[in-house]
Amino acid sequence: MKTTIKIVFYVCLSAAGLALIVAVGAFGWIRWQYHLPNDRQARQQFDSHRTEFIRFASLLRQDSTARLVDRNGVVHAYTNQAREAPEYRDLMRRTGTKEVYVRPDGSIEFQLWGFGCATCSDTFEGMRYFPIDGKSQTSGGWVPKLVSSLDSENLPKEKGAVASGLYVIQLEPEWSIYRLETQDP
Repeated sequence: MKTTIKIVFYVCLSAAGLALIVAVGAFGWIRWQYHLPNDRQARQQFDSHRTEFIRFASLLRQDSTARLVDRNGVVHAYTNQAREAPEYRDLMRRTGTKEVYVRPDGSIEFQLWGFGCATCSDTFEGMRYFPIDGKSQTSGGWVPKLVSSLDSENLPKEKGAVASGLYVIQLEPEWSIYRLETQDP
C-alpha cells in the first residue's frame, strides 16, 4: 500500500511538473512572439534596412497580383494560385519581415513584430509604405491615426487595453512605423 501511494504521489508530482513546464514554456513563447519594440528600436530597424524596404516596396508596386507575401517568399493573390518569389524571400530575411500585406489603397505593410490568434486580441507592428499617389480609401478597413508614440501607455484605451485601430508614426513622406491593434469582440 505504501508503495502504491508513493507511485501515485510521484505520478501526480510528475504530471504537475510537466504541466508547469508546459505553462511556463507557452507563456514564454507568447511573450517572445508578442514583444513589440519601443519606438527607437523600430526606427533603427527601418534606418538599418531602409534600402531593402525601398527596394521591396518598389518591386511590390510593380507586382499587380501580390496581396500577401509570407515569410518564405510565397506570393498569394486573390486567386488560389501562389508562386514563389526568391527575391522577396531574400528581402524578407534581410529586413526581418514576417509577412507583407499589399492593400487596395496602395499601402504596403511590412509586419515585423507581434502576435495574433483566432481566440485572442491581435497586435502587429512594422513598417508601412504609403505612396504619395496612393488612393484615399482606408487600409484594410482601418483609417491610419497619426500618433507621437506606439508604446501601449500612449495609445487610446478601450476596456483596459489598447483600442482597436491602425496607429502610425511618420518617418518620411511615404514611410511610417505602424501598429495594428484588433481587440476580440
